[in-house]
Amino acid sequence: MSLKSADSSMSELGSEIKNVLTAEVGDDQEDKWLEVFSIFVHDIESPLASIKYLLRIMEDGRLDLSKPLHQRMIKSSRIALERAESIIFDIMAVARAGSAGLPVSNAVIDPLPLIKESVELVSASAEDRDIEIKLSVPEQQVKVSADPKLLPRVLDNLLYNSLRHTPSGRTIAVYLEDCGDRLFVHIKDDGTGLGEIDPSKLFEKYGQLHLRS
Repeated sequence: MSLKSADSSMSELGSEIKNVLTAEVGDDQEDKWLEVFSIFVHDIESPLASIKYLLRIMEDGRLDLSKPLHQRMIKSSRIALERAESIIFDIMAVARAGSAGLPVSNAVIDPLPLIKESVELVSASAEDRDIEIKLSVPEQQVKVSADPKLLPRVLDNLLYNSLRHTPSGRTIAVYLEDCGDRLFVHIKDDGTGLGEIDPSKLFEKYGQLHLRS
């Protein structure tokens, strides 16, 4: 995705969203549109954070392509740009369809490449902050039913949240747990944690939780 095509996509996206938001819809439908767009905004924050991090390195004059770390930052930014482009196209597709719903297309996939790519996306930022990411996955191929486009967005969000709240010099562990009919992806960090909270609030719309100090 070039900068020129990105500018074009963003301009077209703005027009599509304006058409949707200025259309006459009921309160219930308006709430649904707000929920869908809030999901997209949340999802695009993670890839944009990776790109912004590289730009700060460049702006400070610290970018040195002879360093393996900075080479990985370039690679991570490429992945992030492709992620952001995919989200933009999804927003445009939803806006054009005129239906306030998030399209889901499940397929039987091997999640390991997607998990590794999400880890790769944050690995350079983690290394620059002296945070180690330990990835442990089975050698044999596994299969799950999932959306190959949405699953990485979930992983990206979880990993960026973990990176944001993990102190320098600590570790983030990513590992799988095969429970037969289900496969769990665990992301465990040394952050502050959530403290004593009501579990029902974890998935509350637009809810905010206070981290313990």
